[in-house]
Amino acid sequence: MTLRLLLVCGWQVINIGDVAHTPGALHAFQEFGDDVEIRLWLWGEVDDRERAMFAKHFPDVTVIDGGLDATGRPSPQLLEEFERADILVHGPGPLLVARDALLAWRGRTKKPYGIFGVTFDPIAPYPATLTDLAEMVARIDGQILSPTDQALLAGAEFIYCRDSLSVDFLERQQVGAPIIEFGPDATVMMTSADDAAAEEILATYGLAPGNYLCLVPRMRYSPYHDRRKRPLDTEDHRKSAITQFHLDRDMAFLADVATSWVRETGRPAFVVPEMTYAVALSARFFDHTLAADVADSIHVLPRFWSVTEAVAVYERAAAVVSMECHSPLLATAVGTPAIYIRQPTDTIKGQMYHDLGLVDEVHEIDDLMTPAAVATWVSSVGADPSAARARADEARSRAWRRLAGMVESVQATAVRTMPKGSRQ
Repeated sequence: MTLRLLLVCGWQVINIGDVAHTPGALHAFQEFGDDVEIRLWLWGEVDDRERAMFAKHFPDVTVIDGGLDATGRPSPQLLEEFERADILVHGPGPLLVARDALLAWRGRTKKPYGIFGVTFDPIAPYPATLTDLAEMVARIDGQILSPTDQALLAGAEFIYCRDSLSVDFLERQQVGAPIIEFGPDATVMMTSADDAAAEEILATYGLAPGNYLCLVPRMRYSPYHDRRKRPLDTEDHRKSAITQFHLDRDMAFLADVATSWVRETGRPAFVVPEMTYAVALSARFFDHTLAADVADSIHVLPRFWSVTEAVAVYERAAAVVSMECHSPLLATAVGTPAIYIRQPTDTIKGQMYHDLGLVDEVHEIDDLMTPAAVATWVSSVGADPSAARARADEARSRAWRRLAGMVESVQATAVRTMPKGSRQ
């Protein structure tokens, strides 16, 4: 008997980490589900490239667009999907992105719904280390969830948070859902790869599989105003000032990692983007500022790329060093060692690395010990790549076992709440 699952996901395409949530979740339900028919309700901006990816890698998944008007009322077509589905699942993401989808489902059906790997950050945008953020979350005294979110979360059959700090926060807010647990961001199961594109990229830059280090830069705050073509508001000006204050030092740190790798191993490095703005950022800091003895061995990808290209290139890399949170997960998904250099302006989602047992693979950039720790980690990868890959494989297996348990729980919830005789 087939379980009919409606997955709402697909947030934005300017960040391959956000793109990866959707195929990662689809892979999880297809790999670990027992006779599950998935329909993907796309939410947010999705380009033709991403649609082609879904068609190629998930040909059995029906894609549904939009469906809510300005007042949140579902279209007749969407109401048919609501009638057809047994359960609605909110895909992984940085927050309750598809809140309106959950409200529409809850207002028009009595069927179960739940959340599959979301961060609930009560502290952002205040910068802090993960250690300090944990203490701040513990000191929240009072209800800070909106009444709408409180009701939605209380009505969910399961809430899987992609980091344990979010779990702690929701428990302190006394949300009351039957299941509030850590569940990995499904990005760690994004394995769809464009092998042909990767081979072309490697040939262009003279890279050999297993022989190069990928590096992923990030600004302290992403310049979303540029993408949205709007003037800077007061908060944008504040964030831009913080970014510019730290930018030279942050990029110098990443350049030092690349330089050390080249000098120690004699192997090349490859600077690649997770977000669109990182293309110009990388060109600015890596094309003309490197030492003469390493400049020819540190390459910069001069364009934004697809998540399937990234997965294939990461799979062939010796390791990935990233200031963005999701490239290390994409690397882990294909068994490549990766380390996350966390900036204090990022959210509590970075706690997920501790939750996955990757304690040595996450470091705070403002910690004075970080340069030495990262250098040691990168050196260990260069000296013993097999051992480094074994650790990555162990982390991947741990995450996948947890995802398998999450999928099993989703199916059990749907079956338990389904009226007798309704499964076909």
